[in-house]
This record gives sequence, C-alpha cells and structure tokens, in this order.
Amino acid sequence: MDYIMETVGLRKAYKGNIIVDDVNIHIPKGEIYGFVGPNGVGKSTVMKMILNLIQPDAGKVQLLGEKVTNHSYEIFKKVGSIIANPYFYDKMTARQNLDLHCEYMGFPNKERIDAIARAILARPQFLILDEPINALDPEGIREMRNLFQKLNPEDGTTIFISSHILSEVDFLADALGIIFPRAFHIQYWV
Repeated sequence: MDYIMETVGLRKAYKGNIIVDDVNIHIPKGEIYGFVGPNGVGKSTVMKMILNLIQPDAGKVQLLGEKVTNHSYEIFKKVGSIIANPYFYDKMTARQNLDLHCEYMGFPNKERIDAIARAILARPQFLILDEPINALDPEGIREMRNLFQKLNPEDGTTIFISSHILSEVDFLADALGIIFPRAFHIQYWV
C-alpha cells in the first residue's frame, strides 16, 4: 500500500512522564484520517513530531516516502498544517500574511489567497489540522466538513485531523486512530 505518512514506535516523554509511547500510524494516500482522543493525551505532541517541530525520544516518521530528519526542508513544502493556534504577523494584513506564506513555501499561484486559508493555500499533498472544528458552531462545523470533503478528491489532499469529538470525525474520516489516556493504543477501522 502507498502510505503518505507513517510513524513507527514514536515515543516522547517530558520531565520523566511518558506522553506518547509506541505510536504506529499508517495513512494511505488520499484518505481523511481522524485522530481522536480526550484533551491532554498527546494528539498535538504526535502531530508536532510528524512535522519535526519536536524530536521524538524514539521511533521514526516517514512523510511522502522519505524519513523525516532535521534536514527535511523540501518535504515540508508539500505539507500544510495548523497546530494549536496559527501565528501571523500582527502588523500585516491577512492578505500580506498569506502573500508571505506563498513566498516561503515557493508557491507562485497567489490567486488562491482570495478563497482559501493558509494551511491549504499551496495545495498540499498532506494536510495536518489540530482540532480544526474546536469551538465552531454547527454551521461552522458543516462548512469545515464540506471544505475537507471537497479538498480531498479535488486536490488529492490526504488529510490528518485531530479532535476530541469522535462523532464528528467519524462522520468525516475514512479511518480513525484513537488515543487513550495513560496508555497509547491505535485502532484502525475502515
């Protein structure tokens, strides 16, 4: 099977406390993968390790067929992400922030700025979104769901979404990974 992202044996501890242990995720190209669990159990930590924002204590990440290392700059030009809160320059307009994002991602098609948010602006092959429906009203959730379902087949984007709302992610995702408190277990449903 052609996986766009794989983790094998990821482990991370902070101050002697194991946050995630033996994380194994395999996401086939073109899927919407839901990563579900209560707040505080390590979803964001796993996503940060995938994006090389923090280093795992053990294990490895493969993204777009390449092992992620400290020198994996080119891989991340094909990845869109929003982890926790997106950061923007306060003194710049929204359009200026998105223009700058296009520049550092090496994406010349700035016409997309008018309609699509920063994480999906450059038509990423792999999109990682940490709690994207958090605090949205039902209409906002519906709009996000429609956007994800449109991006997936139109742009061929594989999407990795975390949430603590199982019912919403289950409605959207092709497969689910569930993280539990104190011990980390992934279950895979199709």
